[in-house]
Amino acid sequence: MNVLSTASAAGATALSAPAPEHADHIEAVLRPAGRLVPSRESGCPIGTNALRTIMVEYFGGTNAEGFWIWKDAYEALEAAQVLFLKKFGPAIISRSQSPQAVLAMMRKIAQLIPTHTRRSDESRAMQQLSTPLPLAFITARAAAIVSADLVLEPSAETGLLAVHAEIAQASLALNEFSGMRADLLRLLFPRVPTFRHAAANIDDHLDAIIKPSVILMNPPFTVPCSCSGVKHCHHLGFSGERTVPVMSARRPPGRSRAKAEERCRHAASETWPPDGTVEHRLRLVRPADELRFGLDASAETHWQPTTREIFAQMWEAEVAAVPEFTTSTFHVVTGLLLPIWRRLPDDDCRVYRIQTDSGERIIGRHIAPALVATLFRNLGLDHAPSVSMDEAWTGLIEGLIGMQLADGLSLRRSRVMNDYRVELIGFTNAMVPRLKALELISEIISWELRLFVPTSIEGPAILARLLKRHALIAVTDRAAT
Repeated sequence: MNVLSTASAAGATALSAPAPEHADHIEAVLRPAGRLVPSRESGCPIGTNALRTIMVEYFGGTNAEGFWIWKDAYEALEAAQVLFLKKFGPAIISRSQSPQAVLAMMRKIAQLIPTHTRRSDESRAMQQLSTPLPLAFITARAAAIVSADLVLEPSAETGLLAVHAEIAQASLALNEFSGMRADLLRLLFPRVPTFRHAAANIDDHLDAIIKPSVILMNPPFTVPCSCSGVKHCHHLGFSGERTVPVMSARRPPGRSRAKAEERCRHAASETWPPDGTVEHRLRLVRPADELRFGLDASAETHWQPTTREIFAQMWEAEVAAVPEFTTSTFHVVTGLLLPIWRRLPDDDCRVYRIQTDSGERIIGRHIAPALVATLFRNLGLDHAPSVSMDEAWTGLIEGLIGMQLADGLSLRRSRVMNDYRVELIGFTNAMVPRLKALELISEIISWELRLFVPTSIEGPAILARLLKRHALIAVTDRAAT
């Protein structure tokens, strides 16, 4: 592995020791991780009960007694995977004939450990999730990391992504906002500089000497740190996202400059590269917007350097004028979804869990705005034809109408064995037991299963039950056919 430089190595050494309040706890997490490495070597799976026993042995008590939490156990498992890859990763890659073979090995290693089924308060508050080992390998492989690279991981978690960069003999710089995880990283990667900045603002805080050529991260969630003042809300029917991030941290001298627009009285921050030279393109950061244009175009604008006091006054005025939240409307179908699943649009089959401001929890499926009309039509709610049961039954018996039902079903009069009958068509094999439970009659004619509504006195009642289960969508005129 490469070291950044003499200066950066010294900085890494200064950061390598865990904070005093975390040292004992982190070392207690790392010890069972070392104990778990041999099981990875032998290919023996580790179950939840065995993991609990190991944690009790090293922490001196159970999780029920407060000596440890399951987050500690899971991080010990991940640390064990990191230690295993630091020891055997280069050999696995060099002896494998293809990346697919390496991926298969990563999957086998990941399958030896139990699934994460418990989350701590910190995990929920910061939405901490770990990168699975196979996904970490694929991500690092896609980045095509080489030894000449400097790899930055803005949210390093427990190092499952970073270890692949180390295997590639690249230089590393790690950042992790969680104090416990940052201290664990400093023990797992003692020669690597590890920082504790908010990942969203890491570009403002990193030393100028760190110029990464590759950035590895797994950002499935957007969770601002508490220091930024940003909130994340869920609303039934509306989603809110703060539009003005609070700029509490200053850029180091020489990396930014306050500017003001003379005519419209707007404020912005003009940025330069860390080495102090002016870029050919400029980025103007405003409270709720960013502007990018060429250096020559900058001279033609009305943006001029201003004092810090005027800049702060204009910046706060523009922040105050921007709404705190933006509101967007979305559509979710809730309730018992399985009986109507086939009526829902095929696009966007994701299911969401939503919590309202009042604390109500709802599970539902997202529906794109363009497909709402299709959904209403499939459910029989969009201009549903109004026809009485007597009119429907008489029209079917006399062959005057056909009926289009939800789920692709339709009713019509058919001539079978010189007799007119009310036939249901469009059903699938999976629907047959349910339809027969509604007392439809099944017959095999010419080696084909067919379903009929009885034309006896019970027919109207059976038709009513059928329409209750499969809503009427349209009535077709069959008098002319």
